[in-house]
Order: sequence, then C-alpha cells, then structure tokens
Amino acid sequence: MGGKNILILAAKLLGVLLSADTEALRQAYRRLAMQVHPDKPGGDKELFQAIRQAYELLSDAPSRQAYEQARAAWLKQHRAIDCPECGQANRISKGSGQRCPACKTVLSEWTAAGRLKREGRVFLDETITLAQGFAERSANLIRQESADHGRALGELAVDWIRAYAGVPEKKSAGAKGIVRKERK
Repeated sequence: MGGKNILILAAKLLGVLLSADTEALRQAYRRLAMQVHPDKPGGDKELFQAIRQAYELLSDAPSRQAYEQARAAWLKQHRAIDCPECGQANRISKGSGQRCPACKTVLSEWTAAGRLKREGRVFLDETITLAQGFAERSANLIRQESADHGRALGELAVDWIRAYAGVPEKKSAGAKGIVRKERK
C-alpha cells in the first residue's frame, strides 16, 4: 500500500483529473487506446494494457472506493499524505514548506494544518451564509409583524377617534367578506 497512490497515477496516465466523471474517463480511455493499440503501426502493447488497467480501476466504483479506504487507513497509520502531483506518499513533518522529494511539489497546504485552515475557511463561509440567511428571515418576519401591528394600531386609533367624536359605528360587509366599520 505504501509508495505511490495508483489512483493518482492512473488519472495522470489517462490525462484526467482524479475527480473526473465516467464519461470523461471513457473518452480519455478511448482516445489513448486508439493511439497506442497494439494492432496499429507503432502501437505499444504494455502501454495499452496499462491504460486499460488504469481505466478499469478508475471506472469501477466499488474497487476504487475500496482502494481509497485502504489507502486512507494506510496513510493515517503512517502519518503520511499523498503528493497531489505525483502520488508519492510523504510523511508529515511539523515544519512548513515541506516538499515532495520525488517531484518537489509544495505540500504545506496538503498537510493536516493546511487541511484545517481550508476546513476552517469553509466553516466560516458556511457560518456567514447561515447568519445572513437568519438575519434576512428575521428582518422579513419583523417587517411582517410590524405591518400587522401597524394595521391593528391604525384600526384602534380610528375606533378611538370615532368614539371620542361620538360618531356611531355601522358594520357592513366590505370587499372580500371583511367586516368594516363605516361612518354615517
């Protein structure tokens, strides 16, 4: 399980991202298989088989998931991370600016601290979005309740003025079946 992450190597061989969907994998496989097929002039049987194996590994969801779980367990046990560029397993050190010995890719943002920073930023973004949604809903609720209270206070004021002025009330059915008070 140690050494290089074969999923990363398979994706590089096919020329796709590790997160590529099945259609992108199929297209990349067909394009490469046509170029290096052993029956074509200049074809390479070993490369063709490697491309076929890479495609089978990446396109078969259960075996890919099983490999990813076993790889994650191995990396955790050995306190290591995969280089995102070449797939080489690298032990995590406490220093910053760690580089992959095989390809010299900077690994600091892929270490545990870098992941925590990224996850922290995602958490803050989600919290801000949640708070904005909460504030917007609260403001809408306050506006609605204020409008309801304003109407009730307005009706109370009209009733008080009518009572103070001595205007008798006459009830009649208004628009939409709402009972309204009318002046004589």
